[in-house]
Amino acid sequence: MPEHATIRLRAELGQLSWSLRELRRPARWSVIRRVVKAMSLPDLPRSRRIPGAVWAVSVVRDEADIVELVIDHLLEQGVDGILIADNGSVDGTRELLERRALRDPRVHVAIDAEPGHHQSEKITWLAHHAWRAGADWVVPFDGDEFMFAEGQSLAAHLRASDAGMIYASFHHMVPVGEGPVDADSVFVMDATSAFPGKVVLRSHPLAVVASGNHEAFRTGPVQVGLHVAHAIYRNPAQVARKLRQGAAAERLAGQRIAIKRGEHWAAGAALGDDQLAELWAGMVRGEAVPQLGVPAVGPMVRVRPVQWSTWDPDGLLS
Repeated sequence: MPEHATIRLRAELGQLSWSLRELRRPARWSVIRRVVKAMSLPDLPRSRRIPGAVWAVSVVRDEADIVELVIDHLLEQGVDGILIADNGSVDGTRELLERRALRDPRVHVAIDAEPGHHQSEKITWLAHHAWRAGADWVVPFDGDEFMFAEGQSLAAHLRASDAGMIYASFHHMVPVGEGPVDADSVFVMDATSAFPGKVVLRSHPLAVVASGNHEAFRTGPVQVGLHVAHAIYRNPAQVARKLRQGAAAERLAGQRIAIKRGEHWAAGAALGDDQLAELWAGMVRGEAVPQLGVPAVGPMVRVRPVQWSTWDPDGLLS
């Protein structure tokens, strides 16, 4: 057998072994069955993997104030397709996504009727269908995240890489002014990345994405070099809604989150509106809010990341 074929076979056997170890628990398969049954997928193209094709996948809930900016950003970054599932939004997110899909054939909307926070299983299922649609790279994202490469577009960076996974640094930010977030919004961003980061992976039918998109079970070389601007909180009302919905979803899932996001949701959901408004004012001033899982190591920098085409083009964060 030629050497390259031997290397490929070993990689495939390694992927199979890794995926089976991650999915070996019977309770995990029970969750997977429930997630798959509750997910209504749109008609997607069926294609063998297309070298260089980049797809982004996400599950969102009540992100109507920002999700279209994130979609615009991904498409401007050269992403070829977006598969995004709405999970019971009541703020118009689902309708917004469906209108966008009608206007843009690159956007595909799924309906997720499973209320529990089983993010790993949901994103893994969407990533599998992105692979079936021809994706060479899969970019898991949340509806409040803007992902960048340095000096070039996200898609160009991925197409030039021979990695199996690429890690992205993770920078929390909050808008300074009042009103909706738009391209002109100024954010206070932490120049120090928060733990854990995010991950982008080369597609594979057996790849598994961990909860929060912070890790993936994918063989191959590992690289770093991507960055995420995370608009985690955007106004006091959104803070309250996000925390209370997140805590409820965690209770329904009946699982523990190793990175303690579930603990922050539960702690924040117990706070009153006045307390959350006070914490919000601190975030806008660039202060850490450990109750809500928001560090502020600093330096805290004012930026307009929605306008960026590459990461930190003016060198403000460095």
